[in-house]
This record gives sequence, structure tokens and C-alpha cells, in this order.
Amino acid sequence: MEYPALDRMERFMAEIGSAGEQLAAQVGQLRETSFRAGDDLGMVWVVVDHAGRVENVSLDPRAVELTADDLGWRINDTIRLARQTAAAHTDAVLAEAFPPSR
Repeated sequence: MEYPALDRMERFMAEIGSAGEQLAAQVGQLRETSFRAGDDLGMVWVVVDHAGRVENVSLDPRAVELTADDLGWRINDTIRLARQTAAAHTDAVLAEAFPPSR
């Protein structure tokens, strides 16, 4: 006896499994990706991971000439820029995996 509904369900489950595997691969790639940003003077460089967590802050030797306030602002602004880059990339990957429904 044939069960068309069961056949459709099996195809649907196979599609879900395939989509899940693709998403897992994309998430794995995201976790291995880091994003780098620099300030406009090239004195501050920041690296963040896919979730925006700071992995590294590098300062050019010229940064010692900056005031503490200016250096602090530059570091914070560069972290913000790196996090925006990471978020935009992550959003693009997720939008590809989960296109908007119509």
C-alpha cells in the first residue's frame, strides 16, 4: 500500500536534514572567522570574532602621542566598527540560510 503523505513527509525531513547540515557548516565557518578594523589614522587595529568578542587590539607606536581620552575613543570606535563588520557578515550568512518568507 502506498502512502503519499508519508512519502511527502520523508522528502520534507530529508530537505530539513540537508538544510540543517548546510547551516551547521555555515555556523562552523562563521566561528572560525574573525574581522579586522582600523581607525582612520592607522594607529589602532582591532580583531573581533564572529560574535563581536574582541580577540586583539594592536597599537601603532605613534599611538603613544595621543591623549588617553583620544586613544580610548579611538579604541572604542574601532571596536564598534569591527563589531559592525562582523554583524553585517553574520547577518548576510544567516539571510542566505534563512531567506525571508513571502
